[in-house]
Amino acid sequence: MLAHRGYELLDESECRDLLNFTSVGRIGLSIGALPAIFPANFVVDGDSVVFRTATGTQLSESTCRGVVAFEAGFIDPTGQVGWSVLAIGIPSEIG
Repeated sequence: MLAHRGYELLDESECRDLLNFTSVGRIGLSIGALPAIFPANFVVDGDSVVFRTATGTQLSESTCRGVVAFEAGFIDPTGQVGWSVLAIGIPSEIG
């Protein structure tokens, strides 16, 4: 679906497929009421984006407190095309 000025909105399935083409994304969250963005290696497991962080880090502590945003994408500077997937949700620890 064409959204605006050459941008195309993708459905959930297309977004999940695109995430399989990269392994590095960015996690956006709030630390002390200020925005923070961290790079993260990730994998897609069904409907979940899974990443690892060390216990006790700012990232691990902050992701247990509320909503986070996750973004991954690709830009081809020569062709001036690319894609970006944004997911928003409540993180949970898996063990």
